[in-house]
Amino acid sequence: MLDVENTTVLVLGATGYVGLELCRQSVKFGMKTIAHIRPDSKQLGEWKIRFEGMGADVDSTPWNQDEMHQSIKRLKPDLIFITIGTTKKRMKKIQKNGGDKATGSYEKVDYGLTALAVEAASRAENKKYKPKIIYLSSIGTKQNTGSPYLQARYKAEQAVIASKLAYVIVRAPIISGPDRMEFRLMERIGAKIFDSVLGVASHIGFEKQAVRYHSIYAGKLAAGMLCEAFSESMGKTIYIDEWL
Repeated sequence: MLDVENTTVLVLGATGYVGLELCRQSVKFGMKTIAHIRPDSKQLGEWKIRFEGMGADVDSTPWNQDEMHQSIKRLKPDLIFITIGTTKKRMKKIQKNGGDKATGSYEKVDYGLTALAVEAASRAENKKYKPKIIYLSSIGTKQNTGSPYLQARYKAEQAVIASKLAYVIVRAPIISGPDRMEFRLMERIGAKIFDSVLGVASHIGFEKQAVRYHSIYAGKLAAGMLCEAFSESMGKTIYIDEWL
């Protein structure tokens, strides 16, 4: 079993709402924490200062299979948190700037980069080094869904499972909170409306569903993911109501 203070954590998607919180909590608990920032980020310098200020190291390996493999092989993270994800807003921004929005699609980012990271970790594994993947997925993920987002998440989950690495897949509901740096008005409104409906449902016999689908803050989600990371299970898919 892993010893917290001798554990190295790599967070892919570190600049996101959940990734940032995972880094903060990992450092707080004394783990060596490595925040990954893509090298072409316009805020690379700012993020580097922020992460190093909280006590985390920064890695800016390009999203390239061989380079990511070499970095994981060198850094040897015990736990690899994958919290990667894109949005329709980002796709539209790419298109507005004259690029191909497909490069920022759910297929290319949510699935493609996850599969790349998992394959890189699989190649680095050997008798002395066995990383564990903790993948942040979404509630509602299933095969043959009509949602491009959920379809990409399903494919990403399958890539994690097929890797044969130790893993935990966390299917989370709406992740939202007033502490999110990138304010998303419709997300906050949607979460409040949905939570209100679930509040009513909990009083008429649907308590489990109310807990499972209720929105969650990054802090609580990150804490749960860290707890699951240290579980002895070699592979499982969980919903947040299983540990709330």
